[in-house]
Amino acid sequence: MLAIDGATYLSNTESTSPAVEPITLAEAKAHLRVTHSAEDALITSLIVAARNYVEGLTNRPLIQRNYLLKLDRFPAGYEIVLPAGKASAVSVIRYTDVGGTNITYASTNYALDGARLPGSVVMQPSAGSWPTTRYQPGLASVEVTYTAGYGAAAASVPQALRQAILMALAYWYDVARETASDVALSEVPHGVEALCRLYQVPRFA
Repeated sequence: MLAIDGATYLSNTESTSPAVEPITLAEAKAHLRVTHSAEDALITSLIVAARNYVEGLTNRPLIQRNYLLKLDRFPAGYEIVLPAGKASAVSVIRYTDVGGTNITYASTNYALDGARLPGSVVMQPSAGSWPTTRYQPGLASVEVTYTAGYGAAAASVPQALRQAILMALAYWYDVARETASDVALSEVPHGVEALCRLYQVPRFA
């Protein structure tokens, strides 16, 4: 948990899965020079594992998906940081007032700053201040549902990160073939981390 401007960020949970992977099975097989289908299931699982690994190194989702951010109160400042990298939309902000009533915060009172990394929800000057919420340590009183990621299509992901995925899965595929056992997904070529560092976002929550 992290506190920013007096608000504790309790969790930031992925609420939807990516609709596609940044690398298709055909692209992965071409990179591996595999022409048969006997290992399609293995290669597909390695694509997912490699994408998760790259997302972990960069602290950001690659393919667009939704997140649910929970805070114990609104911050004292004018913005709510959205931890999941490049934010593209805010669906809704809900809060619990001092009387215990769940309220949807009017979207006219805030705007998305998606140009920054990480993105943030910025209160409009006309709103004056964030609403007063119920407060109990460890209990969520503010929920922000938002979308983050480069885009809905694989082509929206930077080529360097797609290459990092291919490098990781190729390494793990070779290890799996050489050892004929489960792959230990803990080691990758140094180039993978170097590529990911170029797109790394500070870890907030």
